[in-house]
Amino acid sequence: MNSVSNSGWRALPPIVNEVLVHKFTYWNQHLRFGMRYGRELYTLLGSYPIEERLKACDIACEYTSRGIEVCITASKTTYSVWLSLRSPKAA
Repeated sequence: MNSVSNSGWRALPPIVNEVLVHKFTYWNQHLRFGMRYGRELYTLLGSYPIEERLKACDIACEYTSRGIEVCITASKTTYSVWLSLRSPKAA
């Protein structure tokens, strides 16, 4: 899937209400945060205050443009960017 269309717009990864995901912690050289959405598992890349939601979306789009599956969760106070655990960058 190409994340950049002919018009120059980047495809936005899914933005999911945080209450719809299952969060967990796991060990990979140190304690990490993960989440499950649908059939996919993700690791937390970063969380940003709601005022910086455009930064979160820009970071997520950058990873998407590299072919890495990304999901964004939104709460009342934060936007969090998650990378698929299947991605080599998530290791």
